[in-house]
Amino acid sequence: MTLKFLDSESPVESLAARGGGKANQLASLSRIGCSVPRWFCIPVEGFDAALFQAREESGELSAGVVALPVPNNIVELLPEALDKWNLAEDFVAVRSSGLDEDGTDHSFAGQFESYLYRRGVEEIVDAIGRCWASAFSERNVAYREAIGKSDAVPRMGVIIQRMIDSESAGVAFSRNPLDPGDRESLIVESVWGQGEAIVSGQLDSDHFIVNRRTSEYEVSVANKVTAIVQHPKGGTHEVKIEDDRAQKASLTPDEVHEIADLVLRLENAFGVPQDLEWATSAGRLFALQTRPITTLPPDAVFDEGIAGGAATIWDNSNIVESYSGVTTPLTFSHVNHAYREVYFQTCGLLGVPKSVIEEHDSTFLNMLGLIRGRIYYNLLNWYRLLSLFPLLGKSGSFMETMMGVKQSLETDLQPLFDSLVDEAPDYGFFKRVGLVVRLGVHMLGGARANELFLSRVDRVCRPMEEADLAKLSLPQQVDLYHQLLDGALKHWKAPIVNDTRCMIAFGTLKTLTEKWIARDGADEAASLQNDLLCGSGDLKSTEPMRLLLEIAAEIEGDPEVRRYLLEETPEDFWRSLQEGFAPHLKERFESYIAEYGYRCVDELKLETLDYHDRP
Repeated sequence: MTLKFLDSESPVESLAARGGGKANQLASLSRIGCSVPRWFCIPVEGFDAALFQAREESGELSAGVVALPVPNNIVELLPEALDKWNLAEDFVAVRSSGLDEDGTDHSFAGQFESYLYRRGVEEIVDAIGRCWASAFSERNVAYREAIGKSDAVPRMGVIIQRMIDSESAGVAFSRNPLDPGDRESLIVESVWGQGEAIVSGQLDSDHFIVNRRTSEYEVSVANKVTAIVQHPKGGTHEVKIEDDRAQKASLTPDEVHEIADLVLRLENAFGVPQDLEWATSAGRLFALQTRPITTLPPDAVFDEGIAGGAATIWDNSNIVESYSGVTTPLTFSHVNHAYREVYFQTCGLLGVPKSVIEEHDSTFLNMLGLIRGRIYYNLLNWYRLLSLFPLLGKSGSFMETMMGVKQSLETDLQPLFDSLVDEAPDYGFFKRVGLVVRLGVHMLGGARANELFLSRVDRVCRPMEEADLAKLSLPQQVDLYHQLLDGALKHWKAPIVNDTRCMIAFGTLKTLTEKWIARDGADEAASLQNDLLCGSGDLKSTEPMRLLLEIAAEIEGDPEVRRYLLEETPEDFWRSLQEGFAPHLKERFESYIAEYGYRCVDELKLETLDYHDRP
């Protein structure tokens, strides 16, 4: 069977299945009228033949393979192909085109090799073999493992394309990839010479933020000391740029607008945000490659018919203290449910009518968000919820104090908060008086309520602490989880009252400190307020530290135990305690674990192993 090269006139099915992602995208660019340098593509059958030949000669390929052998039939077809596409006398770029490259899920950007400024059959053949070998590079193997495709055999086409000796080159993004919430901007990055320096991160680039609607832009001009240009002997090299040009923007305003128009046209044509590689030469703009931006949220996020036109503000304020770093979806699903349940009860306790609570059910369901593995407050929904409280609805600063938000809303976001205040239920005078009386009753009965709550928690949790979870089936574990929720979480009135009491006392102290003592503003007031609270004693949260200090003093007083602890690993030391070494110390540790074994870093995350799991 005779191997046939592909180009922009080839059927779409052949380009996608045999040419690879890059070849398919180049053909698409040509079809919509973009200026694309002449090119043709060696299909994946050439790669398959080269791989078969290499394995016949050398066995399995290693990650360090430099080049695959180029089959003779491809070498023989190249001169005719170069003539056909009028590339015989031109410098060309030899570029990989993997079958799964430039896809909507994973771009494979920078994973394969490209070779620039090659001319003549011999140089091109050498570059083809090296392109194919890059599919087995350590970098590519690691990337495939990271995206779960390590078992798939890579297949690759190779593009031979006329080299553009660019005056400036770079990339353009039709959306802001670093700020997915930015709906107004597109980004253009530019350098002098070849754009490979941007793709590889080798050189600093000029940075243009362009308004998608008005085309107005802001520019940060980099100090472009060097540029990547053609080497006299082929390939590229880095050269120094004269000082006056280094400090000058590498694009004119007209060029910025032309590139912005092009990348927006591509987004409209392909239906998804685009990552475009471009180059300018002799006043002409060339599209070298385009791919979907794979790091953005789903398209629905940018569809106002689905996502709505209102902004969403994410803030991790004090929740980061409870759930720092990355959190698993399992923990988030539990936390999200717990917050919904607790604030349902809070609203009822604070006098919000049942009909109002039910009307805002979607708010309770979306008080938190999991973004790139981290938990955030959906801040506007928190404000929306707090605005329902009869005594708080009109006080924005009081809400922020409750939330622990470190700064007030920015000016451009203030109207969002104002609209929530305007939407807050308007409770009458008698409703507010009744609520004050109701809260007072709850506050006065706090001690007895606390005793009943702790007794309930102990009664619900004790059987679960004694259960051997490893011997339970998953349905049995789920049942146990729901027993815990029904027995404890649905009866959270006492902690809510305590939180309310603390919030009122803290807010009152803050107000009085600012009014009676502080003279130099809020910062001094906050400092004095903390100083006044620092002397509070009898804190339950300090008990674990006190016991640990006692155990440490006991170890320090026994030279043999101290030496053994310092010399052995924690695992060996614990094993020795279980085998009879220092029985008095074993008893102290086990007593501590029984009482406070759950107290550890990230103790609220379900995936965290506490001292019960790993002493």
